[in-house]
Amino acid sequence: MKSFVKTIKLFLKSPQIILAYLVLLGVSNVFFSQLYKAFVAEYEKWGDKGTDSLFFLSDMGYLCYVFFVFWVFISYEFFRKSKEAGIQENLDCLGVRGSIFYLHQLGTLMLAVLIFTANVGAYMVVGYFQLHFPPVLTDQVYRMLAINVFLLSVGSVFCGSAISQIRNRFAGYGVALALSFLMIWELLGPIAEGLGQGGNVLHVMRAFFCFLPPDTQAYPDALYGLPFESYRIAIIGIWIVLGSIWILRKMCIRSKNAMTVVTCICVVLLAGLGERAWNRGSVLLQGDSPQSALMECLIGGEEPEDQARTKEAEFEVAGYRMELRIRKELSAICRVELAEGGTKRAESNALEEYDFTLYHCYQVRDVQDDQGKKMEFRQEGDYVIVKGNGEMVKEITFYYEGGSNFIYSNSHACFLTGIVPWYPKPGFQEFTKNRCVEWLGEPLVSFDIGLDIPGEVVSNLERSEGRYKGRTDNALFVKGYLDEEYYNKTNIVCYPMQRASYRTAQWFQNGKLQQTMDRWMEYLGAEKEQTAKKKVICIPESMAFASRMNQYYETNSYILAGAGISPRELIRWRLEKKGRSELTDIFYELLPFEDFEEVDVSGLLVYREIYEPEYYSKADELHDMVIQKIRDVGMQETMKRIYARVIADDYERNLDADLEFVETLAQNK
Repeated sequence: MKSFVKTIKLFLKSPQIILAYLVLLGVSNVFFSQLYKAFVAEYEKWGDKGTDSLFFLSDMGYLCYVFFVFWVFISYEFFRKSKEAGIQENLDCLGVRGSIFYLHQLGTLMLAVLIFTANVGAYMVVGYFQLHFPPVLTDQVYRMLAINVFLLSVGSVFCGSAISQIRNRFAGYGVALALSFLMIWELLGPIAEGLGQGGNVLHVMRAFFCFLPPDTQAYPDALYGLPFESYRIAIIGIWIVLGSIWILRKMCIRSKNAMTVVTCICVVLLAGLGERAWNRGSVLLQGDSPQSALMECLIGGEEPEDQARTKEAEFEVAGYRMELRIRKELSAICRVELAEGGTKRAESNALEEYDFTLYHCYQVRDVQDDQGKKMEFRQEGDYVIVKGNGEMVKEITFYYEGGSNFIYSNSHACFLTGIVPWYPKPGFQEFTKNRCVEWLGEPLVSFDIGLDIPGEVVSNLERSEGRYKGRTDNALFVKGYLDEEYYNKTNIVCYPMQRASYRTAQWFQNGKLQQTMDRWMEYLGAEKEQTAKKKVICIPESMAFASRMNQYYETNSYILAGAGISPRELIRWRLEKKGRSELTDIFYELLPFEDFEEVDVSGLLVYREIYEPEYYSKADELHDMVIQKIRDVGMQETMKRIYARVIADDYERNLDADLEFVETLAQNK
């Protein structure tokens, strides 16, 4: 005990160490106190409407970089004390007794970490009660304190411990600096981008060694919560092993056999932890990773538009029977039941190929027919081509697994919707990953799904005898931090950590959306249409969803609606339901917002004035003709006529016909 007290005194009497520790405490207290004051002021001003408590915890994550840098420095300097005092050789001669000094050093640092954690935890507790956190956020507070403060600090201490074994002091600081660049994406990103393909090496290294919270600057996801996945704990474990292996070897310095055994055990632990860190499954990654939701749109280095296909299936699907298991990712056995006859061809019951669309993040392992025979297949991006076996096929079974960092699915949360093909859908559908496209006009089919996932989920299918069954155009499963009580009352999925979702719900409940839509239809000279009365799923306001999804999608059985839902989004959906064309795109681009009366047409962009003749296309000509018409007769009259055309049932999406139509309008001023 006395030697431990002496080690604590050594910590307190080392100027650079105690100063760094005090600065860490000072910076943290100033930051958290100012953050707390800002949120309290916001709460007092706006009450429940102005503050989402998730942001309080999310903003605390900014300081994780500071935690890492300071703890690495403190640990590095403290573990070098034996080298600087020239006593390391004497300690090595003492064997196990000598290694006790290193254990006391480690214990002293752990005590400092605990004091620091308690200090940060005090702000979390006060914020929890003063800002009236929803009860669902309680476990997020625990996770934040345990992982992003305590374990992150512990991992940083062991990083410093490992670096301290570098003989040259300045070389050690060089390694620490390089490690900081590797850990902090804002520093690594420009370097990796500048290296081109060589930057992939840095990304691979970062995947094994970075335990800092991802996406600290991204908009948090209210359904998913802050990311605290187990792969980060595994990476911290890697650093604990790396930072302690030299201490364990010191304890066995008198026995080579024991040292060999200890080294082998550490290698095995590193291999196991490395496998868990690499195979992390489906997690929410928004922007600071090559595997993030923003980068998921790339397939083989090519833009999705280069790979998008459209092909009608030569068969019809009668229904799906699935067995789903969701833990770190989705594992599925999906039986696709073909309609009677198995094909649309009258002359044959067998097809050479069966074409399906399945999101590329799900890897197909095997395909079998209804007799259990294997069927050859190839997976190309979002498309799966199954080769027929020359016989009539009544059922095709897919065995696949995987997970998206955008449409995530793990034991903690999932957001599986029909706008992304998470199960095989017939035909080749044009699906661009940088913008979700709703599956329009899909027929109703039967679903019978067994779902193995911890906790409760929301689905558009009825649960019966432990399975989800029903007839709809696509299957939906949502799980996470959602308000189940509110959902049971209103059939609208909202999130306690995203109060804007309740405002979206009110738009559907109080009739405001319908009233505003009526005004729009009057403005466009069209018949009023009733908004659908369906299950509403609010879209989480994360950066991943905001960059990849529209604000409104409507299927046969549910609606996906974002916080920024507006009648313009409903009009967009109705136009895309009819099918997109250059004229519909121009119409939506020029469609005014709710201030119908004050539309300035003088500043509208004319492409002829900015494009060279060789780059001036027919679509550009159509755009300029519409603008000229607006300037001649006004915005409302022009938009009325175009809307009547594009919404008509007999509208043919033909650029030349649209040019002729607008030219006729321009002549009839």
